[in-house]
Amino acid sequence: ETWKTLNDSENLAKELDIAYGYHLLAPFPGTTVCEDIDNYDLEIQTQDWSQYDANRAVVKTSGLSQDNLEEFVTSVEEGQKKKWKAVEDRYKRGECSGDEALRVEGFARMGLIYSLLSEDLIEKLGSTGLVEDPFSHLSEQIAKTTHADMEFVRTTLKDLMNSGYIKQSTIQGQPRFLWTHNNRMDKI
Repeated sequence: ETWKTLNDSENLAKELDIAYGYHLLAPFPGTTVCEDIDNYDLEIQTQDWSQYDANRAVVKTSGLSQDNLEEFVTSVEEGQKKKWKAVEDRYKRGECSGDEALRVEGFARMGLIYSLLSEDLIEKLGSTGLVEDPFSHLSEQIAKTTHADMEFVRTTLKDLMNSGYIKQSTIQGQPRFLWTHNNRMDKI
């Protein structure tokens, strides 16, 4: 890489007018790039494998330092964040295109599902106890925990249930919500 190739990549990405980003090469041991490093214009700067995550420069080229590479990626990310913020602002004002609305809603939905999975929220909150409307109770608890809009949570949970990812069961006389893969919970 050189400043010219970085700028060429950036110009092409802008020309395509799509959301984009960059990851940095991390030549892990055993890969062709790492094993044949002398055939590339690269110099590995660290053997600390905890640094190898595609978001940090662990190599330099004859034309670019680690700092140059990281500055380029940071600059692009900042530009993308500004563009995304403008889309979100148009969405909030009801002025975005249909495609933009789908992107904003899809991103929010992905964030909620990520929270459900990474924080084990169905497992933690899925035992609703004896309440009149277990689904509403679960939705309220998830909305409260994630700080998400209640109707958005309800819609997302309904879609997950209708798609077969979450089910409602009765376990030991208690209503319980489970991910459908979690069959062992049925026996509790």
